[in-house]
Amino acid sequence: MEDCSFNCVFRQLPSGLLDNSLPPEAATEYFTEHDEKKATKTLYESLSVKTWQTRILQLKRNADKNSPITCRLFVADVIHYEGLGIQNEDGSYEVRYEALSYEWGDPRLCHSISVNGVRYPIRDNLFRALRQLRTDRDRYLWVDALCINQSDNDEKSTQVRRMLTIYQKASKVVIWNPYWNDAKTEAFNRLLKVQYEDIKKAHSAECSENIRVIYKFLRSVRRPPLFSRTWIRQEVYGARDLILQCGDYSILWEALSSMKKTIENLQIFSGTKITSTEIIPTDLELMRDPFFATRKLYDQLARTTKGTLGKYGRDTTHMKTTLLGALLSSPYFKASDPRDIIYGILGLTDVVLNSPSDNITADQLSLAVDYNLTVSEVYRMAALYLIKRSKSLAILDVANWRGQDSEELGLPSWVPDWRYAPLWRDFGHATFDRFENFAKSMHNSFVAPISANQKGAAQSWFQGVGWASWEATIQELLPNGDLPTQGICLATLQKDWPPLDLSSKPISTESVNVEVLGDYVTGFKQRLDDKKSLLTSGENREFRPVIASDLGIQILKSLLGDMKSVLGKGGVTFLLEQTNYDWVSFLSSTAVVPQQGQEGDKICLLRGNRMPFVLRPRGDRFLLVGPAFYPLWNNYFYLERRVGVGEKKKNGIFEIFAMSWTIRGNWTELVSDGRLENFNLV
Repeated sequence: MEDCSFNCVFRQLPSGLLDNSLPPEAATEYFTEHDEKKATKTLYESLSVKTWQTRILQLKRNADKNSPITCRLFVADVIHYEGLGIQNEDGSYEVRYEALSYEWGDPRLCHSISVNGVRYPIRDNLFRALRQLRTDRDRYLWVDALCINQSDNDEKSTQVRRMLTIYQKASKVVIWNPYWNDAKTEAFNRLLKVQYEDIKKAHSAECSENIRVIYKFLRSVRRPPLFSRTWIRQEVYGARDLILQCGDYSILWEALSSMKKTIENLQIFSGTKITSTEIIPTDLELMRDPFFATRKLYDQLARTTKGTLGKYGRDTTHMKTTLLGALLSSPYFKASDPRDIIYGILGLTDVVLNSPSDNITADQLSLAVDYNLTVSEVYRMAALYLIKRSKSLAILDVANWRGQDSEELGLPSWVPDWRYAPLWRDFGHATFDRFENFAKSMHNSFVAPISANQKGAAQSWFQGVGWASWEATIQELLPNGDLPTQGICLATLQKDWPPLDLSSKPISTESVNVEVLGDYVTGFKQRLDDKKSLLTSGENREFRPVIASDLGIQILKSLLGDMKSVLGKGGVTFLLEQTNYDWVSFLSSTAVVPQQGQEGDKICLLRGNRMPFVLRPRGDRFLLVGPAFYPLWNNYFYLERRVGVGEKKKNGIFEIFAMSWTIRGNWTELVSDGRLENFNLV
């Protein structure tokens, strides 16, 4: 390997590459909320917009960066042609414009600009952006803080519904990154010329350390702080052309994209440890391609890299994702208004949008953007949309996503706080086992890769258990906001008891199956003790005693019979036949539930989901406590089966605590509509 020379591109590195502080900026003066309201009323009272209109900002020319900023704000028609249509004293004409993507940043109003002769207070980061973007020619910009009257909830609701269109029609989207200095400009210009041969050389200690610094620097360029904004996802997705404006330095999208391979090579040859293969949704390419990002998410959750993407190819840039697929990335992005966790991603999904005034019937699938609603109402409507779209209650599996401040929102027990979806890397094995069923149940709301040879088995399973008759039929909430569900009670939690001694073998035979069962029981207990078996990040489960209902026992007997008839004399079914133990009694007497489960809680199977939940009675209403593991009603646990002395082998799937895809039992025949109970969830 060739050694680097004294003129190595990495030898002399300018200082300040990792400095992400803002250049000092003296505030002209600070403005109060009253000052802002007064200026807003004066500016917008003569600039009202219709439903098909928006506004466009004309940044007046001035080559002197230190001179006062003067702008003109126009009402603009969102036309079918290029750009926007505006009117002024010279008549009507079409203007091409750029859309600004930026952080609102420090909420203090510490600068002012002149807009239509009105002295209008703005925040520091917007002031820096406008000053830098001003040139010796007038420039048309769409800037949300000025082109939308932020104090008018009705107008904001209308404008947000067409936000994607605004960014799609822009000639380019300018992403403003103020965390820049001259050293970064010098280094980036130099690194644009770096070749693979320059990186792989044997470098001196000085150059090797500089490579590590450059690696961190380039990563920060591709992932600046504003890439954690919720709104950036829609802005980047909709852009025809992108430019990253770093202070006075402009980086084209092509340059940003080409840097990805350079960063990967720098990581390898700098000796930087690769601690995780996690896919980060804030990556530019994934934001440009939300459909592909959703499929990458599923692949990562499934712990698989086998060709689930080949069917669609790689060029899915203009394909939208689903609401669920987009929401699962929400913990990587922040929003000052929690409602924007939903509203800020609708443009990159296939959700049909409507206005509060639209005459939408209960059977029409759509969501309204309405800033007059509370956060709780917005999150509740999103959850109801997912239920109606999938005809499934699988969304309840993640309803216990909560944070410390979730209680302040007043969310119903069945509605997730989408701000606290776990990071992708925090999905444990048991989490995904259950979540995979969630994805398949929500086949219309999640991109779930199922290969051709899997489709037949999955379809036969659904047909075999009569899944079509078990769909959720919910259309609307009750007047008090409760979710009306129906289902069956499988069991009731009993008072705490000493931990179950799972090391004992509940059979009386000397066959080799004793050893098999011992491995199964021990392995199952170990999996539950393992942090990777958490159903939801940070929430533990434990064994609890239960009393099965009469109907629950009938169904359990039916499923055990199906298991024997379908699987034949092999594996677990052979074990069941060879033992003298009452398996119905054993399986129906214990469950795995959330630690907060209490005596009297019900383990229920709700119509619209094939996984059970723990519900807590509240009079004639029920609080959703969380998911439950109950025999034969859960997905897969991978255990080790002893097949010989000192020899262990992966045994695939034990069906004792897992309903196999191959079981075609007609358990739904035991549950007629007349036997279903009402469980209205608060």
